[in-house]
Amino acid sequence: MYYALAKVAKEQFGLDEVAKEFIELGNQETNHGAFYASLNGRYPYDEKSFWQMVRGLSKAEYKGEGNVNQIADKLEQLGIDKKAVEQVRESALQEKHHGEKFLYLFCPLYTKS
Repeated sequence: MYYALAKVAKEQFGLDEVAKEFIELGNQETNHGAFYASLNGRYPYDEKSFWQMVRGLSKAEYKGEGNVNQIADKLEQLGIDKKAVEQVRESALQEKHHGEKFLYLFCPLYTKS
């Protein structure tokens, strides 16, 4: 929500300083969520389970590329603004990039443990 408010503040109203403040709030809320998720046992603490989760996230990110592109295709068919469709397709490429980062940066560490 905070990042969306930042985007609107900046792009719609030219409020760069307000956007920066919303981004800072969003970063803080993200940290809060991570802390509480860890506290509630939502993430593994043993190394083997940790790396299994990372590997699973890599696969999900790769799959996300195709899923997001399907959304872009449907938006295009509906005649949604081309700029919005392009932004969705950019998100699809980012999903693939996330999967690559997981696979090439983190998964070699998993295989060593």
